[in-house]
Amino acid sequence: MEETLKELIRRIESAAIPESDKIHLYLEIRYALQAAVTPVIVSHLPKEQVQSLVKNLSSVTLDGYITLLSAAIHKEGVLEEIEESMREVLDEIGKALTESGV
Repeated sequence: MEETLKELIRRIESAAIPESDKIHLYLEIRYALQAAVTPVIVSHLPKEQVQSLVKNLSSVTLDGYITLLSAAIHKEGVLEEIEESMREVLDEIGKALTESGV
């Protein structure tokens, strides 16, 4: 996946397009990856902890939030699921760049 991302960056950097368009493409990649990863993580959040936090939102701290996300990410198979989701997004972005001549 890292090589795919590096290749997309290389293609964008070498494209004969304005710098502002390149920045826009990088932002789109960022948002697409975030949109792909967030649902995977949310689907694996420990439900009991989420329910507890929802009942008392004023008790939410940065450390608590990090602990909650870490619990989801460290479940078996979650990192692989995240990687697969990211790979699919990067593949689609690569196809879109090819279609647009980048």
